[in-house]
Amino acid sequence: MEPLRHNRSLRLDRIPDEAVIAPADGQWQPELSHIEIELHLRRGLALGYRTKTGADLTNEWLPEQQIRRVVRRIHNTFWFFREVRRYGSECVIVSPEAVRDRFKQELLDMIEQYNAD
Repeated sequence: MEPLRHNRSLRLDRIPDEAVIAPADGQWQPELSHIEIELHLRRGLALGYRTKTGADLTNEWLPEQQIRRVVRRIHNTFWFFREVRRYGSECVIVSPEAVRDRFKQELLDMIEQYNAD
């Protein structure tokens, strides 16, 4: 996602002990950029879902559709997609469309890899 392009993850456990830390000049942003995404949770996931404090902006049950609607603030699509993948068909990314399309393309790429055998 373009708005999140400059957000990066740093794994401290992967930095060798002999690494040197050097000061960096410049202005740091006060916090990471974020986007708001909408999810629809179904079946058991919808019933058992607990709000993620600090990330979820909305968590509401829609009885007529039998889904839980969650609006969440995310900072990194990589980690978000990794979380959504484990929920399978019980979790659907609704918006923004660019995030939904990118996730859908990743799923199609995975299917293609499995059909290549």
